Amino acid sequence: MNKRKSIKKHISVPGLICIGFFVLYCIIGLFGYGNDVDTYAMIRQGQKVLSSHGYFPSRPPGYFVSEIIIGFTSMLGSHYLSNMFSALLGAISIYIFYTFIKRYFDEKVSLLITLVVALNPYYIIAASSSMDYIYSIFFCFCGICCLDRRKYFIAAIIFATSLSARLSNSLIVFAIYVGYLIFYLINGDKKAFTKLVVSIPLAMIITILFYVPSYIAYGNSFQFLEYGIGDWNYFGHFARFIYKNIYLMGFFSTIFIFITIIYSLSKRKKLDAIPFVMKIGLFTLIIHEILFLKVPIEISYLLPILFVLVPIWAFMVRKNVVFISIMLLLTVSYNFVNVELLTFERDYVKQEAVDANVDISINTGVLVDDIVKRWCLWVVPKLTQDDLYIISAEKAKNI
Repeated sequence: MNKRKSIKKHISVPGLICIGFFVLYCIIGLFGYGNDVDTYAMIRQGQKVLSSHGYFPSRPPGYFVSEIIIGFTSMLGSHYLSNMFSALLGAISIYIFYTFIKRYFDEKVSLLITLVVALNPYYIIAASSSMDYIYSIFFCFCGICCLDRRKYFIAAIIFATSLSARLSNSLIVFAIYVGYLIFYLINGDKKAFTKLVVSIPLAMIITILFYVPSYIAYGNSFQFLEYGIGDWNYFGHFARFIYKNIYLMGFFSTIFIFITIIYSLSKRKKLDAIPFVMKIGLFTLIIHEILFLKVPIEISYLLPILFVLVPIWAFMVRKNVVFISIMLLLTVSYNFVNVELLTFERDYVKQEAVDANVDISINTGVLVDDIVKRWCLWVVPKLTQDDLYIISAEKAKNI
């Protein structure tokens, strides 16, 4: 009996749920490396560094840390080990997220918010694929944990590692630092403020060091900072920005978010005081959206804002358990059923949509579609390592 009580004390419900997510992400990862066009190029370049010690980025600007880890794990255990590592990072990130938001919401609401994020199909795909999105998110959360514990030097290293995985998340790291700086100023903590000020340039220097291999690979030039994007006009940028923001959560979830916010605001006689952390979260969301407006390429680029969008919405609807539960159901259904408002004409050479027409249709959900494609790409043909290199070379032509 005493042993059972001891086990119960050490294993929490959120802990068990995150273990469940790890298992879920691992199972989905059994179907292959993933469908992202850059996955195979990352694996190829990561393995090349480890085998021949020569480095060239899988695509600009370079994703050194994630390329090395994905390359190493894929060499040891194919997509099984590589995806399992992503699953581990994804599950740990979810657990850290839960422990953080629990400071501002009660246990039930915190758990529901966490489930909404963890069961978002794009997050599930990222956490079950050999891709860099989950690496940057994980290291970013670890950096926040270090700042919370006032480990400013370690935080600088970890944030730099996060930016080595995805440099596009630099504005998010910037917003996090700004938030802590303002917090210390408000509370008059000069010692912590000074140490944090030192941590910022240190993080920048280490980030630069991570990109030295890319600089060298591009002939000692800054051409590695270029990025590939379609030749779109202003409307093309804006249309993609709106569409991809809607389909990060799904059509019905997005409509539900707007309806519940309007309803809650109309019922509220006086606005509640907005917690400081929510203001920083809103600032983070805005600056990341501005960047996405500039480069609205993939929906997965928006993954980091899930961690601020869902809590901010939950706060705006006054932590309504019914609303958040409905959002959870809508999120789960988005994995299996997807209502599309548009049909697209695609240029498969440029790998982008070139035209769209209004045409409402009901399709397979985002996650189901991803699993089917993985099955067709990896499991059915039973690809060899040589096939992987051929695929990555073909992908690289379009970078």
